[in-house]
Amino acid sequence: MKRTVVLLGEDRTISQVRARLRSMGEYVEREFFDTLITGDCILGVDASNDVLAEFEESEIATLRRRFRDLSAIVVEHTSEECLRTILHHAVRGLDGVVDDNFGNLFEFSEY
Repeated sequence: MKRTVVLLGEDRTISQVRARLRSMGEYVEREFFDTLITGDCILGVDASNDVLAEFEESEIATLRRRFRDLSAIVVEHTSEECLRTILHHAVRGLDGVVDDNFGNLFEFSEY
């Protein structure tokens, strides 16, 4: 089973992250998860914002205090090393957080 993380931030920031991801390698649009292939890394990318419906209202309220125009990208991965390498380039210099789906939020700057 593939693991996922959720990238959260202002809509304009998440748009920049998506553009960076699209330019990092072969990017194939698909019905559910797009596929990013770069080197030995293959990731799934879902920028539909549908994942926000899975958050509890209190979590959304907390996130909206920081990111008024909240947007999200789900990244599906099988390798923590690939994820870290790709996120390092995709989120560098931007303001947002990564939800690891285990109750932890990490600042983009940690990548």
